Amino acid sequence: MKFYLSSFKLGNKSAELVRLTGKNKKIAYIPNAGDYTKIDWDRRNNWEKQDIQSLKDLGLSVDYLDLKKYFGKTNQLRKKLNEFGGVFFRGGNTFILRQAMKLSGFDII
Repeated sequence: MKFYLSSFKLGNKSAELVRLTGKNKKIAYIPNAGDYTKIDWDRRNNWEKQDIQSLKDLGLSVDYLDLKKYFGKTNQLRKKLNEFGGVFFRGGNTFILRQAMKLSGFDII
């Protein structure tokens, strides 16, 4: 497993992100770190659109993958993740993201 970490948006070495995906340029966009209460939905939607467009601008094909749809469905998530060359986690609350990872089985995959 390879990691590309950025503290803000795609960072300043986004070409490295593309390289890490290998031949499969399809990437899963996982938004669940933004699943917290009192959220400004317009702000969240704009942020996600910007993230997805930035990934597309790098030549990646982006698929929105909400882990909530896979809560209790680890095998289905495993199958879905096999379609991708990488995953991109939207910024936000890491504790909320960790809970979504546990409930979907992402953490053991």
